[in-house]
Amino acid sequence: MIVKFKDIGYSKKTFEKNIKEISYEEMVRCVAPYVCSSPSSIWFSFSNEEKTKGHVNANFHTIGYFEIKKEMA
Repeated sequence: MIVKFKDIGYSKKTFEKNIKEISYEEMVRCVAPYVCSSPSSIWFSFSNEEKTKGHVNANFHTIGYFEIKKEMA
């Protein structure tokens, strides 16, 4: 899956990652380098019924966004 992360952390980093399987651990590995919070405080929430878009959260604040763009070929 191609996952686009947008406005992550204080630096507002935007990037795409190719992830084999969408999982909490994989998603945290992608955003942790750009976030001041500890990995254990990072969590994700979906914002649409299709579960393709959502928020990246840490310490009860939104610290960015993600979108699952497409499956790998």
